[in-house]
Amino acid sequence: MLNKTKQNKFSKVENLSTNEKMLHGTAWLSIGLLISRIIGALYIIPWSRWIGEHYNVANGLYALAYAPYILFLDIATAGFPLAITKQISQLNARGEYKASMSLFKNSMLIMIGLGAFSCLTFYGLADYIASISVVPTGNVNDSVLILRSLAPAILIIPPISLLRGFFQGFQQMTTPALSQILEQVVRVSYMLGATFYIMKIAKGSLVEAVSQSTFAAFIGAFVTLIFLLFELYKERYYIFEKIKLGKQTVSFSILDSFKLVLKDSIPFVVMSTGTSLLALIDNFSYNGIMNEFSTMTKDEIANSFAWFSANAAKLTNIVGSITMAITASAIPNIAALYHRKDKKQLSLAVTKDIELLCFLVIPSAIGLFIVSNAIYAVFYGSIDGAHVLKIFCINLIITGFFSMFVSIIQSTGKHMIAIKSLSILLLSKLTFTLILTAIFKENGPGLSSVVATILATIYLFDELFKLTKFDTTYIIKKTTNIIFATLAMTAVSLIIYNILVILLPANNNMANLFIVFITAIFGGLTYIYFTLKLNIMDSILPKQALQFRRLLKKWNL
Repeated sequence: MLNKTKQNKFSKVENLSTNEKMLHGTAWLSIGLLISRIIGALYIIPWSRWIGEHYNVANGLYALAYAPYILFLDIATAGFPLAITKQISQLNARGEYKASMSLFKNSMLIMIGLGAFSCLTFYGLADYIASISVVPTGNVNDSVLILRSLAPAILIIPPISLLRGFFQGFQQMTTPALSQILEQVVRVSYMLGATFYIMKIAKGSLVEAVSQSTFAAFIGAFVTLIFLLFELYKERYYIFEKIKLGKQTVSFSILDSFKLVLKDSIPFVVMSTGTSLLALIDNFSYNGIMNEFSTMTKDEIANSFAWFSANAAKLTNIVGSITMAITASAIPNIAALYHRKDKKQLSLAVTKDIELLCFLVIPSAIGLFIVSNAIYAVFYGSIDGAHVLKIFCINLIITGFFSMFVSIIQSTGKHMIAIKSLSILLLSKLTFTLILTAIFKENGPGLSSVVATILATIYLFDELFKLTKFDTTYIIKKTTNIIFATLAMTAVSLIIYNILVILLPANNNMANLFIVFITAIFGGLTYIYFTLKLNIMDSILPKQALQFRRLLKKWNL
C-alpha cells in the first residue's frame, strides 16, 4: 500500500511548499483551461465553413441557448464544487481526512439530485426562455429544440464539478486539468462529426446541426465523468491511508453535509451566476433596445448579437481561462491559511496571487487586443465584429481582478462582501446597458460590462485590503514594471503586426493565422526579456527566470 501511495498524484503535491503548490496548481489549471478553450474556439473554423452562409444565424442560435444553460448549470451545481474545495482543504489542514471523505460522499448524492431537478426544470422552461429571447431563425420552435438538447448535460455535469472540487481540495490540479481537455476533445469531435454528416452528407438543416452541436455537451460530459471516477479509484490507497492515520473527531451525516456545504455554497452560486446574469441582461434587452434606437433590420440585429454574445466571448474565454486557473488555485491555499489564522502568510499569499494575475493577464489581454482583427478573421472569415472584440479584451483585465478578489474574499467566508459587489455589478450593468447600447449599438453591451465591473472591483479592492492587509506598495511597484514591460511588448507587436498586414493578403486565413503567430512570438519574447531585465519574473517564476537568464547570458543579451 505504501508503495502505491508514493506513486499517486496526491502525495506528490503534499510535499510541495505553499508557493510551489500555488504555481503548480496555476500551471496545470492554466494548461487545462487554455487547451480546452483553444479547442473550444478552433472548432469554429471548420464548423462555420460547414454551416455555410447562415453561420451568423446558427451561431446566434447556439449563443442564445448557452447563456441560460450556463445559468442553470450554476444553479444545478449550487456552488457546491467551490464550497467542497474550501471545506475539504480546511478539513485536510486539520487532519480530518475521514470527515472530508464523508462530506464528499454525501455531497455527491445531493449533486445527483440537484442535477436531475435542474435538468427537468430547464427542459420544461425551454418554451418560456425561447419566447423572451432573440429568435435568430425567426422560428421560436427552433430555439426550443436547441435549448432542450442541452438538458441532458445538466444532469451529469454537477457530479463532474464536485469531483473536480474534491481533487482541488487536495490541491491536486492535474486531474481536473486533464478532465477539462478530455471533455473538450470529445465534445468538439462529436460536434464536428455530427455537423459534417448533417450539412455535407445528409444535406440537413442548420437547426439540426446546431442541436447536435449543443447535445455534444452531454457526450463530452459523460466521457469525462468516467475518467474522473477512474482517477478517484486510482487514489484510493492514499485516501485510505490518510483516513487511517488522520484524526477522527468529526463526522458528517448527509443532513450535516447538506447544511454545512449549503451554508457556503449559496454565496458561491450567487456569485458564480454573475457572468451568466450579465449575459442574460444582454440577451433579454438587446433586441428591444436595437429595435427602438437603431435602424437595423432583424437579420442585422441577430448578426450583431452574435458578434458579442458568441464570437467575442469565445475568443476572450481563451485568455479568461488564465484568471480562472489562478483563482481556482488560490481558493484551497487561502482557505487553509485563513483557517490557521496565519495573517502574515495570508497577506503574502494574496499579494503574490495579485502579482501573478497582473503578470499573466495584462499582457495576454493587450496581446489579444493587438491581433484582434487578424484572429477574428481566422475564426469567423471576416473582421465584421472585430471592433466588439477589442472592448472585450479590455474588460478581460478588469474582470480578472474582479474574479480574483471575489474568490479570495469568499475563501475567507466573507460572503456578504462578495454579494454586495455582485449587487453593484448587476445594478450598474442594468443602468448602463440601456444608455450605452442606445448610443453605441453593438458596442454598448461590452462597454456597460466594463463600467459595471470597474465599479464593483473598486469596492472589492478596498474590502480585500481591509481583510488581508496585502502589500499595496509592492503591488504598485510590480504592476508599474509589468505595465512598462507590456508597453514594450505592445510597441514591438504593433510594428511586426502592421508590417505583416501590409505584406500579406487581407482575406486569407493562413495569412491571418501567420500574422497572429509571428506577432505573438515577437511580443511574447519582448515581454519575457523586459520582465527579466526589470526583475519581475524572478519573484513569480524563479526557476523559469533562472533558465531564461542562462539563455540570455549564452546569447550575450
